[in-house]
Amino acid sequence: MKTKLEGISIIDSVEFVIKDKNGNVKASGCEKDLLTKAGLAAMAGLLIDVGSVDPFTYVAIGIGTTPADVGDPILENEIKRKVGTLSRVTTQVGYTNDTAQLVVTFSSADGLSGVSAVTEIGVLNAGSNGILLMRQVFAVKSLDWDGGDQIIFTVKVQMKQGS
Repeated sequence: MKTKLEGISIIDSVEFVIKDKNGNVKASGCEKDLLTKAGLAAMAGLLIDVGSVDPFTYVAIGIGTTPADVGDPILENEIKRKVGTLSRVTTQVGYTNDTAQLVVTFSSADGLSGVSAVTEIGVLNAGSNGILLMRQVFAVKSLDWDGGDQIIFTVKVQMKQGS
């Protein structure tokens, strides 16, 4: 008897919301990101607790514009990195907690000032250096930190049963 092996898929995305000082939404959207080679290797190590890899709890933003590449070790031009709020959520009917979610808000409270043309995001496993799990470069998100703007990123990595 032939057995059909079903694999898993990893579906990753980055949602963003930009709000003004009054909490009004100025812009929002969803960007696809790129998992790096080092990030995939680290995920495999975390799955079986091999390789002494720390979990991916940091989100960094930057102003780099070079397209994301699977070989990227860092953001091109990082301006801030911080720990996000971690959770597991259900995004697929019948599969409880199938998605890792990392939410982080950047604002002037993080020491950001002036105006930034944010164009890249990454998820890492350390407060400095570390392994870059994913990176995405996108159209400019102009943020006036002194004017009270904030950007909220929600990074989701879903494990989905193959077919």
